[in-house]
Amino acid sequence: MDYEKAVYQLARACDDGTRLVVSFSRVGDRFTHAIAHRRSDGSLIANWDSMQQTDETTWPWSPPIQELSLESFDSRPVLLGVGRWGTPSWGTGHWSMSVETSPLGQPPAIWFDIACRCPSRPAWLGSTYRAEPARVLPDGLHALVLSSDTITEDCRLDTCAGESQGWSVKCEANPDKWPATLRWRYRALWARAIADMD
Repeated sequence: MDYEKAVYQLARACDDGTRLVVSFSRVGDRFTHAIAHRRSDGSLIANWDSMQQTDETTWPWSPPIQELSLESFDSRPVLLGVGRWGTPSWGTGHWSMSVETSPLGQPPAIWFDIACRCPSRPAWLGSTYRAEPARVLPDGLHALVLSSDTITEDCRLDTCAGESQGWSVKCEANPDKWPATLRWRYRALWARAIADMD
């Protein structure tokens, strides 16, 4: 994703002068986003792009956010988004997302809180990211992390290696009745902040 052409950005400073940045850009009918760790001059240390697809016959790899706005809560910026996606066999799901940075005094992180109102049981529901090897330094993958400590209940973290290296957060909530609203939450952290969580 082109960092310079992002429509919305949130950033959180790290103790070493670098920044965690989440950037949203519109691609087709929805927003895609990237989570990056950047030096003070804006150069890239590590980057993960949310994976999207346009084939409406499959389950979305990441939330299909189509409307996004920047709001303020407790004097802190928060991005709020909504979107929908449907197939003939499933019906239409309605997504909502909030994105914010951790407050000062807490480990540098970007927080995601996502929910989907599902008409029936989804085959897949969650968020998927991949690294762009050409833009990630050899040690960069260790600068930005998602660990089991950042995942809430009813979610599972999966990682993949190779050229498509990245990770996904799968929502595994199993309600008794449908339609139902399913929720998953996670944080992308500055790697050195992990020690602060112990």
